[in-house]
Amino acid sequence: MDSLKKFQNPDENYRVLDSLRYFQLDKRIDEEEWLSGKDVIQRVPVGGLTRYIVYLLNIQSETNKQLILKRADEIMELGIQKKIGRPVAIRKEEIVLSILYALQDSKAFLDSDLTALVFFDKYKNIVFDTSAETNKVFSIFDFLSNHYFKETNENKKEMIFLRIQDFLSSVNISEQKEKKLDDFLGKLISAAGRSKTSEATLYKTNFKSLFQSLSKEICVVVDKNPYPAQKTSRIKFLSENECICK
Repeated sequence: MDSLKKFQNPDENYRVLDSLRYFQLDKRIDEEEWLSGKDVIQRVPVGGLTRYIVYLLNIQSETNKQLILKRADEIMELGIQKKIGRPVAIRKEEIVLSILYALQDSKAFLDSDLTALVFFDKYKNIVFDTSAETNKVFSIFDFLSNHYFKETNENKKEMIFLRIQDFLSSVNISEQKEKKLDDFLGKLISAAGRSKTSEATLYKTNFKSLFQSLSKEICVVVDKNPYPAQKTSRIKFLSENECICK
């Protein structure tokens, strides 16, 4: 394990990831392996973090949800201290995003969806900080939005929506926020139109709740839409759901 310390840029040598895979062979990452892996990720360059976290948190085999979250916290603490990343520290909001994607790995052993939401709730203050880099902030919104539309369990879908509503209510209005809101609205209208009755009802209920929180912003976004067909469908959806723009 000490041999991993000599690699200043883990991405430049396949043996680093091979070592992390080897740690997983017995389906657990013991404390010595964990400390060695934590040392490695402090030298990972921007853009390569998620795959290291997937291996290091042992997402595909670990049965202890609290251990996963504890170790995710330890990674996040390194990020907050600006100890992750070479040649410069990776921004905190990007580390949040990398951990979220690691937690919802498609081969995760546990119910990764809810684990990711627990993690998001704990670190959303980083996401909503005005100093956060805008593109990364809205990449986290994309994570939540994609997660929402892919989820098939309606109870889980509702839980994801609550985070989406919190997100949109917490970030300041901007051109980028308007684009994301318009895109989310379009996807929601499309999903409601093709879904089974109970799921369509959930989409409409969620939209009404979102409209109550952001009626002014939604109305502005609908009015600004430059595409006649899209604008018409959005106005129709608002009317059908008794959401009136004043």
